[in-house]
Amino acid sequence: MINLPILKTAYCIRSISRIFTIGLLISLVYPSMMMTTEEVSILNSIAPSAESLLDITDDGDDASFAPTLVPDILFLSAILYFQPTHWTVWINDKIYTDDNNEDEFLKLTKVTQHIVELELKDCKKPTKIRANQSLVTSGKRIVDGDARVKIRPAQP
Repeated sequence: MINLPILKTAYCIRSISRIFTIGLLISLVYPSMMMTTEEVSILNSIAPSAESLLDITDDGDDASFAPTLVPDILFLSAILYFQPTHWTVWINDKIYTDDNNEDEFLKLTKVTQHIVELELKDCKKPTKIRANQSLVTSGKRIVDGDARVKIRPAQP
């Protein structure tokens, strides 16, 4: 008597090995399943060589990079406040917490239930904004709502 589950397993393994063999043969003939051989040769011609990638060294000198620019508009979408040492703030869709309260262009100096006080890195004077307010950094203006959203004129 032949055990049916073992026979099914053997058939599946044989089918998988055939598919794998066919896929291996196709990959030897065609370099890509998504691109033509002409497209692959174009990519290979502009790709850096392995030797040039090995020549890249990290000397740790980051002074050559351009300074990060402060966004034109900082939008405080929400404040989730539990206590002075436990809060979460969303500014420009980025989350800031009491543990992570600064980044490359701003630092949160004080958070209350209704107000966030922040300092921009290029200006040490703190600015206070409320939830659903935007700080226009170029003129230090505070605007209600999300000033990042551009309203399209009505279509005639």
